[in-house]
Amino acid sequence: MTSAAVFRSTTTATHLAARAPRTGPLRVALVSFDWRRAKDPSLALGHASLSAALRHAFPRDQVTITDLTCNLANDTDNPRHVLDRLLDTDPHVAGFSTFVWNDRHVQHTIRTARARGWRGTVVLGGPQISYAPRGTLERHYYEGFDYAVRGYGEHALVDLVRALAKGKPPSAIHGVHAFGTPDRGEQARVDLNTQPSPFEVENVLDVTATKFHRWETQRGCPFACSFCQHRDGYAGRQHVGMDRIAREARLLVEHATDLAVLDPTFNAGGERPAHVLSLLHGLRGKIALQTRFEMLTPDFIRACTALRESGTDLVLEFGVQTVVTAEARAVRRGNPRARIAHWARELHAARIPFEVSLIYGLPHQTVVSFRASLDWCRSVLRPTRLMAWPLMLLRGTELHAQCRELGLVTRVTSPEMLRAHGIPEGRVVADLPHVVASPSFTEVEWGEMARMAAAEVHRDESAVRIPC
Repeated sequence: MTSAAVFRSTTTATHLAARAPRTGPLRVALVSFDWRRAKDPSLALGHASLSAALRHAFPRDQVTITDLTCNLANDTDNPRHVLDRLLDTDPHVAGFSTFVWNDRHVQHTIRTARARGWRGTVVLGGPQISYAPRGTLERHYYEGFDYAVRGYGEHALVDLVRALAKGKPPSAIHGVHAFGTPDRGEQARVDLNTQPSPFEVENVLDVTATKFHRWETQRGCPFACSFCQHRDGYAGRQHVGMDRIAREARLLVEHATDLAVLDPTFNAGGERPAHVLSLLHGLRGKIALQTRFEMLTPDFIRACTALRESGTDLVLEFGVQTVVTAEARAVRRGNPRARIAHWARELHAARIPFEVSLIYGLPHQTVVSFRASLDWCRSVLRPTRLMAWPLMLLRGTELHAQCRELGLVTRVTSPEMLRAHGIPEGRVVADLPHVVASPSFTEVEWGEMARMAAAEVHRDESAVRIPC
């Protein structure tokens, strides 16, 4: 970090003192640049959970909350509109959710708002913050931020806002890093049993406004795949309390016709997943669950069957990633093919549809080995749908740290690059860093794998992956 950047660092106390004395409630804006499909609700579930926590914690005469969002997947939704609204509302505090796809928009918005004289306090959170190694936040976000929240941010953000509402800098909030101070690298924790439901707090998620909803029943993942951000940073899994799940399930059964459950591994947790499914009986529509083959059980399959017999279109989603041993070992992915094949047969016997996805761009992968994974999944597993997606190196993952050692070459995939490789539009998200070459494949061969992946879903043009 340059000396100018160090000099540039400010504290919240400085920002608050620079403003005119505050009268009335503390104004807080939650800012998110999302990647949403047309059917998605107006707020991403993570944003909505933070908004619900703040709205539940503070009366309006103390703290007011404004949600500022932009859908980067919509060409008509311009990120500049968020900047304009930020300047118009002039919040005392602005919290930004940072993801791999919106990092540059977050930084540009903060820099531009500062240049135009906005003196509010900036709080950063999200995966790009949570998984940044200790001591690197100032290097990644060298301008304009005051606090960064690593980890599950609901409790930490409420504590931070509570201190700011009293007009004083917060002290020693677990998981909160203040710019220019020693970085402890702590991860904030949350007790999901005490968190309000974003479906039940006024002005957050209106379950009647759309038919499609995202839902979570637990956070975290018990596995340790080296390419996945779920594997590190958060210690252990957290479950939403069953009382809240039951209330939300009743709302979703009544109003939703399309439900995507965001749990990284829904069928982890003993008997609990089957119980959750029993609460969704009567939902007339589709439910998609992210699951693992090797964690399937007869009881879980029976619960899936019962839900389908109640009239719900249930689909299980499995990320197999690769069936080649050397590739699986390189990313710490255990894929016991015999067990996977066994449970695929059980799903076919129970007439439960399931989807399988693979990754291309893995260490040690070749065009031939990628084709072998595709062929094995197609012929042995016979999934309802087979998809494949390019590998991204995400900040803070073990694979990201091993990039140089493994000889992985990354590039930001521009639209021009994708067209040059003949990759169909929408199959690979442009403007994001992907692994495009390694000692085992060239960029040209990466393009060939991308075209092979596209050919698998040419009959279903809706198969476009939302970055996550």
